[in-house]
Amino acid sequence: MYLALFALFLLVLVGSAAVFFLRKSLFPGQGLHIRLARRFGAYGMTAGGVGLFFLAARYLGFTFFQMRIFLVLSVLDVVALGIYLFWYLRNRYPAELAAYERARERERFVRSSAHSARRRARKSRR
Repeated sequence: MYLALFALFLLVLVGSAAVFFLRKSLFPGQGLHIRLARRFGAYGMTAGGVGLFFLAARYLGFTFFQMRIFLVLSVLDVVALGIYLFWYLRNRYPAELAAYERARERERFVRSSAHSARRRARKSRR
């Protein structure tokens, strides 16, 4: 059982760390995805690290930290994080993605309008 918990916590920690530290190369030019990778990567690293700490404390026999409740709460934390991530991607992410794309399109339109206005102003001065 402890080996499976070790694998779970290590997988969460390493996977979240990889997403967190490689977010700019994984999602180049995608600000929303970079922000989400930073947010959920930090949550996952924390949950995995705390879980590994309590698992190591139980294995090494630290008096206070070897209580089973800490390990159970760590497992529940990882499960709750997975459920929250699933809920977020299913319910909130589509609306945030649509708003982000609208804002990018509006910004691109404003930028191109300003550029063409400057070009027209330069031509009229000549």
